[in-house]
Amino acid sequence: MKPFDIEAAQRGEPVCTADGREVRLYAFDFPATQRGVPQPVVGVYKEDDGDWVAASWQSNGKFWSKSSDSNDLRMAPRKETRWVVTWRCKNVKPIYADAFDNEVSARNFAANMSKEPIRHSFSINSIEVDL
Repeated sequence: MKPFDIEAAQRGEPVCTADGREVRLYAFDFPATQRGVPQPVVGVYKEDDGDWVAASWQSNGKFWSKSSDSNDLRMAPRKETRWVVTWRCKNVKPIYADAFDNEVSARNFAANMSKEPIRHSFSINSIEVDL
């Protein structure tokens, strides 16, 4: 998981706890403090039993100021689809591959590459990647 990024969280990017539980954030300017340390980020995190717990965090995502905690915030992984084109060249053993953000680009690439007789055995596959 990526470190907490308050600007990304404010844009609505998904957030989770350090141990992977779901988090919903509601405010980034709350006047809360914990032992004199500002905790302006307010939201809820989901317990293992499914209950939601209200909490506040520092702007860097820390739950406690002096130690790491399983409730610290992280940026949740996002899954996106990528397209991979694989092919072979005549008389060469390796398989070559290129990745694309969308299926149209992958198919166009394969169509253009297949015009060269040295290249053959094309395959186009979608994969899920964590961002």
